[in-house]
Amino acid sequence: MPEQKFSIKENQEIWDAYYNRHLQEWEKENKEKLETQKWTDEEKIVHGKKLMSYSMSLDKITPYSYAYIRKKQSIQQYKPVILRFENYIKKSFNDVSAEDMEKFRRVEKKINHFNAFMIYCVTNKIIQNNNKDFLIGLLPEIYRSIGKIIAELGG
Repeated sequence: MPEQKFSIKENQEIWDAYYNRHLQEWEKENKEKLETQKWTDEEKIVHGKKLMSYSMSLDKITPYSYAYIRKKQSIQQYKPVILRFENYIKKSFNDVSAEDMEKFRRVEKKINHFNAFMIYCVTNKIIQNNNKDFLIGLLPEIYRSIGKIIAELGG
């Protein structure tokens, strides 16, 4: 099955930056430690069964390769909800409003994935949207009224 792409080029670039940055951070924290670990052939078979869709030879199955693939899968599970969001709003993530997010949250089930993606991308400056209402909309609902008060004080 071919990989689903975002219809708006800027959103694809945002997704790619999110995905690649997560992998780079993971690698920085884990690669050296995992590459020093060794598995027996029996351990490779057990773990290799969990990666059947990758059809890797036993010599390619290592603690690092296994964990790296699992991390990629973990990050990829966020993509469907982000694709649904793009389809719902039909604009760049850099132009999203608080209202866009709130409407989407009412119809979407995987809100935690959506919220985590948006917060990560804004915090890491992958999404360049400095609209105060949008930023306040990223806060948990119980803190949004405090965020609005702070925004009003800031002028």
